[in-house]
Amino acid sequence: MFDKGFTGATGRKQYKSTGMGLYLAKRLVQKLGHEIEIESKEMGYTQIAIRFLRSD
Repeated sequence: MFDKGFTGATGRKQYKSTGMGLYLAKRLVQKLGHEIEIESKEMGYTQIAIRFLRSD
């Protein structure tokens, strides 16, 4: 889902999607030294977690 240009089925059918949102979010989060994870169930839910890592 974090691949550049990825769009889900809904994005392709109903909207003009670029597939850049999650790609850019992951790049930004990683650049800041954190982590991002996504869990999704088709026709169910999508859960995104950003883990803010401490830099000691």
